[in-house]
Amino acid sequence: MEQTIGLVNELRGYGIERNGGGLPDTNQAVSLTKGYGWSDGMPKLLIVEDNVFFRQTLARILLNSFPSVEIAEAADGQQAFSAIDTQRPQLIFTDIGLPGKDGIQLTKEISDRFPEIAIIVISNYDTSKYREAALNAGAAVFMSKEASTPADIVETAKKTLPELSA
Repeated sequence: MEQTIGLVNELRGYGIERNGGGLPDTNQAVSLTKGYGWSDGMPKLLIVEDNVFFRQTLARILLNSFPSVEIAEAADGQQAFSAIDTQRPQLIFTDIGLPGKDGIQLTKEISDRFPEIAIIVISNYDTSKYREAALNAGAAVFMSKEASTPADIVETAKKTLPELSA
């Protein structure tokens, strides 16, 4: 059974379907830019998620609410650091369960190297142990994939990166 069922059911209104909705059913590495193209004046976000369906769903939610943001996508920590080095995002959404480094380790390394980047951990690992570990590693916010709605994601992004409200 899919662990992201709560959020996935809410996303049907965004026109997103796992099969037949234009989303590949693969977890291959992806690094995409969206919105109106990379520029220094637009807010930049990075989504680090190995599940391509969830990664693209989250990107769609953010683009629907913030059409001028620039979003890069990464499937693992190595791709995340490549995107950080080239795009310098101001806000990162990361999962915990990633290939290679987990999202807690990734959050700690990003926070240590780039303290100006805000990080939101969004995961199915919704326990006090993981919440505490994420926040101690430097995450600004921990969100549950299962309990969070698209509106929760948008509101949390606005609070974490006020430039999105401008």
